[in-house]
Amino acid sequence: MIRLITLIAISLITLNISTYSFAQGLPGNADGSAGSGTGTGGTTTDVCDLADFKQKLGYSESGGNYSIVNSLGYIGKYQFGEGTLHDVGGYNDSEYSCSQCYQDFSGQFTSTQCGGVTTLAGWLSCGPAQEEAFEQLVSRNIDLTSRCHSYIGQQAPVGGCTVSLGGILGGAHLGGPNGVCKYLESGGSYNPSD
Repeated sequence: MIRLITLIAISLITLNISTYSFAQGLPGNADGSAGSGTGTGGTTTDVCDLADFKQKLGYSESGGNYSIVNSLGYIGKYQFGEGTLHDVGGYNDSEYSCSQCYQDFSGQFTSTQCGGVTTLAGWLSCGPAQEEAFEQLVSRNIDLTSRCHSYIGQQAPVGGCTVSLGGILGGAHLGGPNGVCKYLESGGSYNPSD
């Protein structure tokens, strides 16, 4: 089992410090230019620009592949689950229950992108629908994590990096908005298993 603290620490390090990301071979500099992947060219400054955050998270989740489905059924570039897509209005399944927590995507997708996406196959082939859903998720997570934005600029409980909005959003993506806030508020002692 992976512990939330590990996921959040990885998120804070990967999404906040460009040189760490480049050392891991992730593309892109904080200024949006192409990265070398060699460990040079980045900065150690806060990386919370939305475009940079999206690029790094999309690469981390799927290698930037819109059509991927992982072994647990999470889909697309940002590895959405049914519940998250439902929460941001991109998917409707009246029979989905979080208590079931499986990803069968038997409901209907609701994006107006790409001529109207209603199926899993359509969604996997429509990057704009996924980008739209991700932007809605980021907006939702900014609101849901507002109580822990006071930690931005402070040292993270684990890893020694500086907490940024990008790191908080990355932690929310992995451990939920409430989970990342509880982690920061507890000084790192709140650490449930994933």
